[in-house]
Amino acid sequence: MRFLVDENLPLEIIEYLLSINHDVFDIAASDLRGSSDKILWTKAAEEKRIIITRDLDYPIPRLRPSPFGVILIRVPSDFKAAIITRIFKEALAKIDLEKLRQGTCKLLNSPSLPTCSLVSAEAYKRESSED
Repeated sequence: MRFLVDENLPLEIIEYLLSINHDVFDIAASDLRGSSDKILWTKAAEEKRIIITRDLDYPIPRLRPSPFGVILIRVPSDFKAAIITRIFKEALAKIDLEKLRQGTCKLLNSPSLPTCSLVSAEAYKRESSED
């Protein structure tokens, strides 16, 4: 599977995806670092990648073409990398990536697109405060 990982996510997510043999474009390590959401959205669409982000302000239904899918990780801003990575790993195990890649399931909070509920960040609040 091909992913575009936004710069607002921990390196551990990229390392995990690479360790399970996915093709990963790391925005933070590229010359696109700091680029607009529109540029990243277009790159993901052109390269048939699934965007993984924490960013809530992608111009989602207005831009075409669309990427294969979006995984939106919504956690409190004070969550540490290890917690975010664990949430991602657990959620990824529940996602049918082929279905997501075909655009039938988009993980967003947008009323214009289907929504899939994955892992609640609430379950990790206590652990985050203990770290």
